[in-house]
Amino acid sequence: IDRATEQMNQHNFDDAVRLCTEVLHLDSDHFEAYNVRALAHHELRMQDECISDWTNAIRLAPEDAYLSALYEMRARSHEQFGNRIEMAKDLVAAKTHELGIENPLQE
Repeated sequence: IDRATEQMNQHNFDDAVRLCTEVLHLDSDHFEAYNVRALAHHELRMQDECISDWTNAIRLAPEDAYLSALYEMRARSHEQFGNRIEMAKDLVAAKTHELGIENPLQE
């Protein structure tokens, strides 16, 4: 993951995706690999892959403290891809986690 993060910092997003994918082949529940790969997919404008990776990162978040930031990041991706309704849902989820209240939109 450190090498993938280095590639992200150097704007080598394809290499970051490749390195994270290698990690995920070894450990399909690796939270950080999904997180970094989601960022790389966001930069590469790969909508389906990006949203899928954010969703997995949210599912695997080791602590609730991460959830607000992850929902905000997925909201930014939804915004970039023009998915305004999904963006709004994720912003509500981020705020409810931040405030520790029940999400009124959760199904």
